[in-house]
Amino acid sequence: MSARVYDRLEGSGAAKYLVPVYDMGILPEYEGRGFIVMGLVRGAGSTPQECLAPKTMAELIANWHATGTANFTENMRRICEAVGALHEQNIIHRDLKPDNILFSEGGQVRLIDLGLAAELGPDGYAHGGAGTHSYMAPETGLESRSNRASDVYSLGLIAYELLAGKNPFEHLTPPGTVPAEHHCEWIQREKAAATILKPSEYGRYVKAWQDDLVLLCLSANAKTRPQSATELRELIEAQGRSGAAVRAAGWKDWIAGPRNWSEEAGAIQLILDQWGNKPRDEVWFDAATKLAVCRLSMTPPDARRAEILLKEAEDLVLRGIGVQDYADRAAWYGELASVMENVGRLDLRRSAFRDSQEKALMNIGISRTLTS
Repeated sequence: MSARVYDRLEGSGAAKYLVPVYDMGILPEYEGRGFIVMGLVRGAGSTPQECLAPKTMAELIANWHATGTANFTENMRRICEAVGALHEQNIIHRDLKPDNILFSEGGQVRLIDLGLAAELGPDGYAHGGAGTHSYMAPETGLESRSNRASDVYSLGLIAYELLAGKNPFEHLTPPGTVPAEHHCEWIQREKAAATILKPSEYGRYVKAWQDDLVLLCLSANAKTRPQSATELRELIEAQGRSGAAVRAAGWKDWIAGPRNWSEEAGAIQLILDQWGNKPRDEVWFDAATKLAVCRLSMTPPDARRAEILLKEAEDLVLRGIGVQDYADRAAWYGELASVMENVGRLDLRRSAFRDSQEKALMNIGISRTLTS
């Protein structure tokens, strides 16, 4: 089936989201074993002399599972864009999971392991119970059929893991009384009947719209989910714009957490690179501030580009974008001053930021006096 799918997708808009296949066949001289020749995917940080392995979504979840930041919106947007390109060609993946999503050198999403991918039939379904039990949609295991909404269910589980750091069904293990051939059916019945805890029960800073969107994707009724990856992407983009209010006081925990600064800088940079001519808003402000912190915290620090970002972000602060009140403004200035102190970059605008923090705190006192 994989060969047919690749032939179907060759030359289409979906091809750029796959790893190219150059040849495949059978080797009679090696006991009839099959072979496949695929393109090389270079990971972030590769050089002309050294090719590093690309990161999988599973590896990225280990770093970002509880941040609830713009990384969620951007990563899910890119993944949905890739899967949506398959859906537009009438193909469903049927085995979407974090291990099957790669990020190439430039942050490009690559979908791998299309061995179970299938073309939708005239009835709008691909028939058969294919997939990984913990990620497949209930109807795939119980009705032996899948459609685009079945892929959306799997995307919902990936989104859940990005926010909560765990699969809500990872605890499901069939009892010993259930024969092995019925394990899939047992797991899918349990999933369909389960009350799923919101990601915010586990993850920090998970927004209400993210909870709602993930649970919508994980509905046991396929007809109530977004009906394609493209529809899900549009919902994420719309909610990400409208639900992006930033609370600067929350950055203290973000800064304190263990992070791979260089890796996270690369991910956030992708958000800003794709911003284009859109007006700079709270999402841009949040991403720019975090990118500046990443650049200051890297070894060695990239102070010049960090200061450019901070000046641009501060312009939004002064216009009231990205902060809600004087308390947020004081937190923003104070946390950045602390970062500069921690990394020894006192030559940057640490003193000015401390002064601005004091002014914001003073204004809090004035406003409280006037309203008391």
